[in-house]
Amino acid sequence: MPITASVGGAKKEPVPAGSHHAICYGVVAVGTQPSTIPEYKPQKKVILLWELPQERGDFGDKKDVPRGISKRYTLSMNPKASLRKDLESWRGKPFSDADAAKFDIGALIGANLMVNVVHTEKGGAVYSNVAALMPLPKGMNKMTNENPSLYFNLEEAINDAFIAGHKDIEFPASMSPWMVEDCKKSGEYISFLGKVNTKPAVPAPAPKQASLDTEEVPF
Repeated sequence: MPITASVGGAKKEPVPAGSHHAICYGVVAVGTQPSTIPEYKPQKKVILLWELPQERGDFGDKKDVPRGISKRYTLSMNPKASLRKDLESWRGKPFSDADAAKFDIGALIGANLMVNVVHTEKGGAVYSNVAALMPLPKGMNKMTNENPSLYFNLEEAINDAFIAGHKDIEFPASMSPWMVEDCKKSGEYISFLGKVNTKPAVPAPAPKQASLDTEEVPF
């Protein structure tokens, strides 16, 4: 009798399309990533993670927990950059260039918002994508994130490991494997493993928890 293996894993139901109350619980800077399009140069990327408290599910031994969704951005606050456009939509007003240049993305952790989710189909599978970020409507109760807050800056972790003389960096246990793999594909991580000292990252400030005492978006 032949031994066969499954071609695919268990299918995950996509997050329903539409607007959802969301809380940012993670900001992960994964370093300089290679482009999937050969003519485009590598760029620094950051991943924002949100949980959806009104969309619940069971995941392994975790029961009735909020579902999550994420979006990966080029780490740029240029006026034309998607990150800046989405943050301006989230806060409900534009940044000045001066404010954009000094904005601490880690401060998003704990902030409430509405995310608009759309579905796309590829290869017979349906995927959930974040199409827009919007402020929480006035009068809508803010919530705290149930997932542990996750803040990770790859350049900062590499700099700390290099100074300490470590041969590798330690990734947070709560960090998903696909994010770890993204970090390991970065130019900074590859250089670090090759014992090439890249320029030390400027230490990032500790992420600030968003205030729940105001109706204003805390950035």
